[in-house]
Amino acid sequence: MNFKVILERKKEIFFISILSAVGSILWAYGIIFVGPNNLAFILQLTTVFIVIMGFLFLKERFTRLEFVGIIIAIGGALIMIGVAILSLFRGR
Repeated sequence: MNFKVILERKKEIFFISILSAVGSILWAYGIIFVGPNNLAFILQLTTVFIVIMGFLFLKERFTRLEFVGIIIAIGGALIMIGVAILSLFRGR
């Protein structure tokens, strides 16, 4: 990449750098509060949220395959959340 282009866009690069640092800090706190297994599961849903945000903000369209994938991912998340809630009530 041309260094001149970087200098011209230094405000955007600075903003992206700050967001990246905040994301890393929140990731570390996530491990502390919910544990690595649950955090890994939550982070796997990032793709689903990216597709949904693209639909809402960028007016992109879902393909059938993306729609089926989102339904499966959300269904799996609900199953895992349900299992976790049941285990809490059973005292495990």
